[in-house]
Amino acid sequence: MILRQGARGDAVKALQQKLHPYQPGLQTDGIFGPLTERAVRSYQRRQGLYPADGIVGPITNAALSADKDTGADRAPRPPARRPDGLGKPVSDAADRARHRPMPSGGAMAVARVQVSRLGRKFIFDHEAQRGKSNRLHHPSTGSGVTIGLGYDMKDRSSATVQRDLETIEVPAAIAHTASFGAGKSGSAAAEFVRNNKNLIDLTDVQQQGLLAHIVPQYENLVKRSIKVPLHQHEFDALVSYAYNPGGGWRKTTAFVNEGLVHDAMMEIKRYVYSRGELIRSLVARRAAEAALFLYGEYK
Repeated sequence: MILRQGARGDAVKALQQKLHPYQPGLQTDGIFGPLTERAVRSYQRRQGLYPADGIVGPITNAALSADKDTGADRAPRPPARRPDGLGKPVSDAADRARHRPMPSGGAMAVARVQVSRLGRKFIFDHEAQRGKSNRLHHPSTGSGVTIGLGYDMKDRSSATVQRDLETIEVPAAIAHTASFGAGKSGSAAAEFVRNNKNLIDLTDVQQQGLLAHIVPQYENLVKRSIKVPLHQHEFDALVSYAYNPGGGWRKTTAFVNEGLVHDAMMEIKRYVYSRGELIRSLVARRAAEAALFLYGEYK
């Protein structure tokens, strides 16, 4: 029998009784709600079960049965699955999770979730490039004049650009000059950047502030694609992936919706190439996104 959020009955009551040590205040009411799901995840993390997805399937059931038995007739504990296919950083995160508390909060409908402060910093840490993102730049022929972590002026008005830059404390005169880059693309954008390359030099704090104007479009992409409740760290991980996916978005989100967490993380792992070249920073980023989704590690 597989138990997950929404299940009800005596089997859920029996499960809740076993999980009391892992979730203070858990009621034995026979309703598999967010608190029971959190208790299951906590148990899975502590026992090294993989994936720690809050779903009571065969492996978690077998572990719970082995825990309750005593004496000579005790059932052998099933070997724990490992996230080894995802690489050493994720395996190390799994080991650390056994001795750390669950991230705060429960799973929520994605319509209610926004990227957290830690999530924005996570994206910044993986996206920021000193000497590029802090200045005006032109990433590709299809883009416009860009500043920060993807603030593209191509589809923004001059007034919007000036307001957004002044909001992060770019001096008004400089923001006004930069706003003339609004609406430009292709060669016009490239020329504007060449002529104004050193106009702006954003601090890290300013880049993170500007991120607030960029992230909502990626939040909305996650919200349109995901049909199941997510924990905050899972939502943050998917927004980071949406920010720089390289492919695989539909398959990844389909796996998440089906509860196939391992398959989703393996799909994410594939997208580490640019024009056929392996990008080491993307390898590290994909591992970090998997560790964030699975264990709530913001690294």
